[in-house]
Formats: sequence, C-alpha cells, structure tokens
Amino acid sequence: MAFSREALQQALELSQEIQTLAEAEDWQQLAERDERRMQLLRSCLDQGIPEAEQGFARAILQQIQGLNDALRTRLDKERNEVQEALKLLQKRKEASSAYDRCP
Repeated sequence: MAFSREALQQALELSQEIQTLAEAEDWQQLAERDERRMQLLRSCLDQGIPEAEQGFARAILQQIQGLNDALRTRLDKERNEVQEALKLLQKRKEASSAYDRCP
C-alpha cells in the first residue's frame, strides 16, 4: 500500500471527532475512533512518507498533535478537579465523624 494523503486526512478528522466525543464523555465511541485513527497513522508511517509529501504529512501530524495536547490538558484539568473534590469530601467526612463523636 502506498502513502495516502486521504488516510492522514481521515486521521485528522478522527482526531477532531475525538475532541467532540470527549466533551460528550462518550468514552466507548472515543476509544473506537482512537483505535481507527492509530491504525491509519501506523499504516501511513509504516509505508514511509515520500519526500514530496513530507510537508503535507508534517502539517497534518502537527494538527493532530495539537488536538491531542489540547485534549490531554483538558482531561488533566478535569482529573485534578475531581481529585480536589475527593480530598474536600474526605475532609468533610472526617469533620462529620469527629462531630458525631462529640458528647
């Protein structure tokens, strides 16, 4: 199979879909799209990128990386917020238990 501009373009489109699915918290569909995207990217890279197509490929891969970075940042922020909420909940639970033990 030869290098395919279309496959890289599809990988970019899947990356954009993944952003939308993450916002909707549709993790099953996100995983399926990500698996397909990775197959497309592996296929393109395994075949090698002709010198004439390297600029195009680099631009697409940079866009995909940008989308990945944005998603990772968003998910890290959400994870940190959940961790903080859990810490606060634990503190409240401990305070409530201490209050319940008071005579």
